[in-house]
Amino acid sequence: PEEFYFDKAAKILYYYKSENEDLKTAEVIAPVLEKIINISGESISNQVSNITFDGITFSHNNYLLMHGGTFGSTTVQSIAMNYKYRNDGNWHKSQYNNTRPMDAAIELKNVEKICFLNNKFINLTGVGLSLLNDAVECRIIGNIFKDISSSAINIGHPQHYKIGDGEIFGAGLEGACNNNTIRNNLLRNLSYEHISSAGISIFFVAGTDLSHNDLSGTPY
Repeated sequence: PEEFYFDKAAKILYYYKSENEDLKTAEVIAPVLEKIINISGESISNQVSNITFDGITFSHNNYLLMHGGTFGSTTVQSIAMNYKYRNDGNWHKSQYNNTRPMDAAIELKNVEKICFLNNKFINLTGVGLSLLNDAVECRIIGNIFKDISSSAINIGHPQHYKIGDGEIFGAGLEGACNNNTIRNNLLRNLSYEHISSAGISIFFVAGTDLSHNDLSGTPY
């Protein structure tokens, strides 16, 4: 009961209801959007700035694991995914230039002073909230993260190992994430689908305040 079965040939999704459920009155949610919010400034010198999200519930995105025309999760470590092939298979030699983080339901690039306060991030696929590139003085405080298939929060990018040598962010776009705050958040039941994912993932940042978060129910 309460499990699903998908018949690929017939393209029919079956649900085995529990004894007390009445599907005639049940609420059924079929997510469509991969990303709920995507905030992206033009460059490291022209950022999106000064936006606060307070008391909002973010739920039910539909991350399809599409990368470069193919589907799948080819993680190297935590949420770092291969997005291109290396002949010798030694990703260490690439200095992380062939990796990128898993996509997020809410993703930020080239931003300053964006705040998420007292929100709920619930029932999300992929990463919940990602400050991916050039996020400066952002605050993630007092939120609830629950039932997320990968990491609840990501800060930074593997390619920030060296600024300006990567292929994903061009000249004037790439910047390390600096002086961000992740504090007093409650995190539960994370990484239940992508079990190599940490509850909170951080790549090559500076000045980060990660403190007083209550985290449990994550396999990594």
